[in-house]
Amino acid sequence: MTSPRRTILITGAGSGLGRGLGLFLAQQGHAILATDQHLGPAEETAAQIRAANGVAHPLALDVTSPDSVASCFAQRDFGTPDVVVNNAGLQHVAGVEEFPLEQWDALINVLLKGAFLLSRASLPGMRARGFGRLIHIGSIHSLVASPFKSAYIAAKHGLVGLSKTLALETAQDDVTSNVICPAYVRTPLVERQIAAQARTRGISENEVIEKIMLAPMPKKSAPRSTSSSRPLREASQAKPSRSTAVGRRSEDGVEATKTSQQLHPLELSIYPNVVSSQSPGSRQRTLGRIFRG
Repeated sequence: MTSPRRTILITGAGSGLGRGLGLFLAQQGHAILATDQHLGPAEETAAQIRAANGVAHPLALDVTSPDSVASCFAQRDFGTPDVVVNNAGLQHVAGVEEFPLEQWDALINVLLKGAFLLSRASLPGMRARGFGRLIHIGSIHSLVASPFKSAYIAAKHGLVGLSKTLALETAQDDVTSNVICPAYVRTPLVERQIAAQARTRGISENEVIEKIMLAPMPKKSAPRSTSSSRPLREASQAKPSRSTAVGRRSEDGVEATKTSQQLHPLELSIYPNVVSSQSPGSRQRTLGRIFRG
């Protein structure tokens, strides 16, 4: 069990990576605020956590709504969170010329505005407590680009800039802001993306996996200023706090996974405790450093 126990709010906790994070962190002894746009999936996650003797509270939360965020933080049943994990996400695959404006707005609002609203709402409590951790779930696409995902990539790149700004503004407090940038993880969101990319590119779903998702990412498009590969502990232990974008290129993730588990990232199950393409021991050490400070 990780000590001390933290209260951790996770957005998008009703499925996929958010649910996996909730289950894993609850196993470490933390109390989980499992939030989702719809209460039902959040309740399912909370029930799974409780079934494993963990502590969880489900909550409906629209991360794009200032009123919904304010209502969430006004709850007094569980206190204010020590850690906020901005994980809620969605995807739409289309070329720029065909990209629906409503889908562009939806992605930017959830992926970027949502992280801003949650961070803004959590900062007063974190400053008053003298401790806080803002964890933003980015993507390999926070560091590099690929076609047909303009809104997603713009938002994930923006998340790195937001995190750096938050770190500078909280430099006098024990509050840190970090972006974690995993490669592909087989979640319901990625499952739908495989089919969408196959339609958009006119190729088979197997070709999407082998030729796109598992292909090496372009290296030259990763700006040195935002693609730091320094261990996350540097950011979590630093005082004043720093923001770091921590990611693994897809080819590195594949190699590391094959070495430790003989699987590639799309074959990994995140239930109950796989949260990225790193080995389980590495994941646990990284998360432990974040939450202990």
